[in-house]
Amino acid sequence: MSDVVVPRGLTPLSVAALAYAGAATVASVVSVRDDVPGRPFGIGGGMDVPAALAVGWGSGIAPPWPMPAAVLVAASRARWGHRRAAAVAATIGACSIVGHAIEPVTWRRREWTPLGVAAATAMLAASVALVVTGAATYRTMPRVERVMVAEPTTRDPS
Repeated sequence: MSDVVVPRGLTPLSVAALAYAGAATVASVVSVRDDVPGRPFGIGGGMDVPAALAVGWGSGIAPPWPMPAAVLVAASRARWGHRRAAAVAATIGACSIVGHAIEPVTWRRREWTPLGVAAATAMLAASVALVVTGAATYRTMPRVERVMVAEPTTRDPS
């Protein structure tokens, strides 16, 4: 039997992961509504926004859909004592912040609608919360030592 104690209720990392997934959903809807394509470093995918979101490219203010999905899985695994999962969640949050920084649309806020500004702000706030809670969870989780036990070998008497 395992000695892992699963906390009841939501952990801070779970709340941050849910906030990130919710903000990503809102940002995706707003980016479709406002037609905000993803062009990291100015490189265009040549797709319209709904198609880019569907294939996992993301948009100018929304991360690719695998990122929120991976964050929710990582937060769930961290509840079960997987320390590396907390680091994965923090890393995805950091990548999301970098993703916003490399989008040209981030630096042209005058072109944004008020809803676009709110969605991008919520996305960045959720990303920062994910980095902070993921790193804090990682630091506070006990390190599990893995001990390799060799199987006994039998020697041939001859």
